[in-house]
Amino acid sequence: MTDALRILFEHSGYRVSTAANVAEAVQIGVQDTPVVVLLDVSLGDREDGMEILRRWRERGVAQPRVIALTGHADDATRERCAAAGCEAVLLKPATTADLLAAVKSAT
Repeated sequence: MTDALRILFEHSGYRVSTAANVAEAVQIGVQDTPVVVLLDVSLGDREDGMEILRRWRERGVAQPRVIALTGHADDATRERCAAAGCEAVLLKPATTADLLAAVKSAT
Protein backbone atom coordinates (compact mmCIF):
# COMPACT_ATOMS: atom_id res chain seq x y z
CA MET A 1 0.00 0.00 0.00
CA THR A 2 2.80 2.42 0.86
CA ASP A 3 4.42 1.94 -2.54
CA ALA A 4 1.12 2.58 -4.32
CA LEU A 5 0.58 5.82 -2.39
CA ARG A 6 4.18 6.89 -3.02
CA ILE A 7 3.70 6.37 -6.76
CA LEU A 8 0.35 8.19 -6.71
CA PHE A 9 1.77 11.26 -4.98
CA GLU A 10 5.02 11.33 -6.95
CA HIS A 11 3.00 11.12 -10.17
CA SER A 12 0.98 14.09 -8.88
CA GLY A 13 4.17 16.12 -8.45
CA TYR A 14 4.90 15.65 -4.75
CA ARG A 15 8.26 14.70 -3.25
CA VAL A 16 7.57 11.69 -1.04
CA SER A 17 9.32 10.00 1.86
CA THR A 18 7.92 6.85 3.41
CA ALA A 19 8.51 5.10 6.71
CA ALA A 20 7.49 1.65 7.87
CA ASN A 21 7.69 2.36 11.59
CA VAL A 22 7.98 5.07 14.23
CA ALA A 23 11.79 5.09 14.30
CA GLU A 24 12.08 5.57 10.53
CA ALA A 25 9.46 8.33 10.53
CA VAL A 26 11.18 10.17 13.37
CA GLN A 27 14.48 10.05 11.50
CA ILE A 28 12.87 11.38 8.32
CA GLY A 29 11.34 14.26 10.25
CA VAL A 30 14.67 15.15 11.84
CA GLN A 31 16.65 14.96 8.57
CA ASP A 32 14.10 16.43 6.17
CA THR A 33 11.32 18.37 7.85
CA PRO A 34 8.12 17.37 6.04
CA VAL A 35 5.50 19.93 5.04
CA VAL A 36 2.51 17.55 4.94
CA VAL A 37 2.25 14.14 6.54
CA LEU A 38 -0.23 11.35 5.93
CA LEU A 39 -0.03 9.60 9.27
CA ASP A 40 -1.44 6.15 9.88
CA VAL A 41 -2.65 6.14 13.47
CA SER A 42 -2.08 2.38 13.89
CA LEU A 43 1.21 1.15 12.51
CA GLY A 44 2.36 -2.45 12.23
CA ASP A 45 3.90 -4.15 15.26
CA ARG A 46 1.33 -2.34 17.42
CA GLU A 47 3.06 1.01 17.08
CA ASP A 48 1.14 4.23 17.61
CA GLY A 49 1.51 6.74 14.79
CA MET A 50 0.86 9.61 17.21
CA GLU A 51 4.17 8.73 18.86
CA ILE A 52 5.92 10.16 15.79
CA LEU A 53 4.46 13.61 16.44
CA ARG A 54 5.44 13.48 20.11
CA ARG A 55 9.02 12.53 19.28
CA TRP A 56 9.26 15.24 16.61
CA ARG A 57 8.18 17.83 19.17
CA GLU A 58 10.82 16.55 21.60
CA ARG A 59 13.48 16.99 18.92
CA GLY A 60 12.31 20.44 17.83
CA VAL A 61 11.03 19.36 14.42
CA ALA A 62 8.69 21.99 12.99
CA GLN A 63 5.10 20.74 13.13
CA PRO A 64 4.02 19.71 9.63
CA ARG A 65 0.42 19.74 8.50
CA VAL A 66 -0.78 16.30 9.54
CA ILE A 67 -3.61 14.28 8.03
CA ALA A 68 -4.37 11.22 10.13
CA LEU A 69 -5.57 7.97 8.58
CA THR A 70 -7.49 5.61 10.81
CA GLY A 71 -9.93 2.75 10.70
CA HIS A 72 -11.62 4.01 13.88
CA ALA A 73 -14.59 6.31 13.34
CA ASP A 74 -15.20 7.08 17.01
CA ASP A 75 -15.10 10.54 18.58
CA ALA A 76 -12.31 9.58 20.99
CA THR A 77 -9.96 8.79 18.09
CA ARG A 78 -10.81 12.07 16.34
CA GLU A 79 -10.24 14.00 19.56
CA ARG A 80 -6.92 12.23 20.14
CA CYS A 81 -5.79 13.12 16.61
CA ALA A 82 -6.81 16.76 17.04
CA ALA A 83 -5.01 16.96 20.40
CA ALA A 84 -1.84 15.60 18.77
CA GLY A 85 -1.97 18.32 16.12
CA CYS A 86 -3.67 16.61 13.20
CA GLU A 87 -5.67 19.04 11.12
CA ALA A 88 -7.76 16.38 9.40
CA VAL A 89 -8.75 12.76 9.94
CA LEU A 90 -9.61 10.47 7.05
CA LEU A 91 -11.32 7.16 7.64
CA LYS A 92 -9.67 4.13 6.02
CA PRO A 93 -10.00 2.99 3.43
CA ALA A 94 -9.80 6.51 2.02
CA THR A 95 -10.12 6.90 -1.72
CA THR A 96 -7.17 8.18 -3.73
CA ALA A 97 -9.28 11.23 -4.63
CA ASP A 98 -9.84 11.97 -0.92
CA LEU A 99 -6.13 11.54 -0.14
CA LEU A 100 -5.06 13.80 -2.98
CA ALA A 101 -7.66 16.42 -2.07
CA ALA A 102 -6.60 16.43 1.58
CA VAL A 103 -2.93 16.86 0.72
CA LYS A 104 -3.67 19.51 -1.87
CA SER A 105 -5.73 21.53 0.63
CA ALA A 106 -2.87 21.27 3.14
CA THR A 107 -0.24 22.62 0.75
